[in-house]
Amino acid sequence: MYNLVGKAQTEEFLPLQTPLKSFTGYRLKKLSILIILGSILGAVVIRYFKLNSHSKSNFPLDSQDENFLLVKSGNTGNSKIDNFSKKDSNLVFFEDFRGGASLSSGVWNVERSMDGGGNAQFQYYTDSPQNLYVNSSDGSLRLKPGLFEDMPPINGVSAFDVMTGKCSPYPDCANFKVPDCSSVEGCEGTGNPADILKPTTSARINTKGNFDFTYGRLEIRVRMPRGDWLWPGIWFMPRDSLYGGWPNDGEIDLIETRGNAPGYQARGGPAGRDHVISTLHFMGNIFWKSQGTASGIDWTEDYHVFGLYWSDEELYTYYLGENGEETKMINLSTENGGYKNGFGGPPYGYNATSDHDPMMTPVKVGIYDGLPVNTPFNQPFYIILNVAVGGAQDGCPDPDYWGEDAIWCARCWPNCGQPTNEFYAAKDNWYPTWQLAEANDKLSMAVDWIKVWQ
Repeated sequence: MYNLVGKAQTEEFLPLQTPLKSFTGYRLKKLSILIILGSILGAVVIRYFKLNSHSKSNFPLDSQDENFLLVKSGNTGNSKIDNFSKKDSNLVFFEDFRGGASLSSGVWNVERSMDGGGNAQFQYYTDSPQNLYVNSSDGSLRLKPGLFEDMPPINGVSAFDVMTGKCSPYPDCANFKVPDCSSVEGCEGTGNPADILKPTTSARINTKGNFDFTYGRLEIRVRMPRGDWLWPGIWFMPRDSLYGGWPNDGEIDLIETRGNAPGYQARGGPAGRDHVISTLHFMGNIFWKSQGTASGIDWTEDYHVFGLYWSDEELYTYYLGENGEETKMINLSTENGGYKNGFGGPPYGYNATSDHDPMMTPVKVGIYDGLPVNTPFNQPFYIILNVAVGGAQDGCPDPDYWGEDAIWCARCWPNCGQPTNEFYAAKDNWYPTWQLAEANDKLSMAVDWIKVWQ
């Protein structure tokens, strides 16, 4: 993936589980019709679950007193038919968490790993209800960071002692294996005073293998998390690796932001929680050719609707204003030149340079030659939600996304130890911002609903 208003709320955790399938006679008939249509269209996976009832939904579905999960995976949308208009008949994915619905294990994969998210980040992704849960007070899905040391004892040893290696008999006492690890790397580690384990915990979920789509309109109503050095993201990755891996395979970042207070800067530009970034990564990772931003709003203060419009001719991301108007971020819309405007024409990323990454290694010319102009954004992508913590992908003194003011570099350079150690050593600086955010129910990424139309 390339904090202080209101009264504190008491949060009750609801377990993650697969919802029961329960249909009234009317909905059973409707399901039958959908199945017939799906068989005609091809190998379309249709799941239509009735979830827990609630009284707060204002969705224009058949019943406004019930939650629903609707998933029709693998479709390719055609914008020329109905322009992905936001009406019920065009819905292919609808996840409404409000009212206390559980997270469906048939749709969402919960990641468990210490691999650092590809960016040397400082979190351990868990499936703990302390990090991932549906909040009973408002029904929103929560992805919340925490501390490794607050985990239960590991094989009779405190999590703090395991993390830091301050235990005996060492090293066995400090060895930690991620339960049911979901990644290839980051499944096991041994705490060491000079190289501690990931000092924070958090959550990351995705729909890989359960829901993906090619072209359509997606919207998500979300409130971003508040707290120093948090790195939340809502993004999409390709189902298949068709062009040799990242970044050539493509990546769509709907929004990324940082949890730091307004006024924080990276490389002289705004980089606090009042600034969001929307980015495409593709050949050579010339992301600056197709990146948009939105500033001046504290995205942690309230819920906002962010959207992606994606067809074979154009792609743009946006957020909705108070009156429902779209403000574009990435703007490869047809009126702005479409994909040709953002991609710059062949040879795309070859020999491209940027202030962001002047040492970027060029990629082989021709990998997209003869293919549609929107390659690699012409294939199925799946959804990812996560809250990362920090990151030292380029090391000190300038750890890429965070800039030179990153606390794990700025306070120690040029005599820095391991970034995770330096970050944890500054806990008294950043953790109070998490505590204050938590006291005001602002520490979590909070998701109300997600919709996809085709």
